[in-house]
Amino acid sequence: MKGYRYSIVMEKPLLPGTKVRTLSEHGVFVAEARKKRQWGVEGTIQEHHDSHGLFYNIKHSDGTIGSYEPSEFEILELILKI
Repeated sequence: MKGYRYSIVMEKPLLPGTKVRTLSEHGVFVAEARKKRQWGVEGTIQEHHDSHGLFYNIKHSDGTIGSYEPSEFEILELILKI
């Protein structure tokens, strides 16, 4: 799955620990949330939320966490539940 973008045909959310790279902004987030986002960096999914549309909290390589829509990152290493 390296280099693949999240697909809306996936039935379940990506699991914590999945490694991703942020791409570019497509989502609509409030100013406070936008300040925490970084582009073109690698990170790890921490959790997902779907109460107002699907988005993920991603921990960047510098330790900060930002929120992203699935279209705003690509999968580098997929974690599968066994």
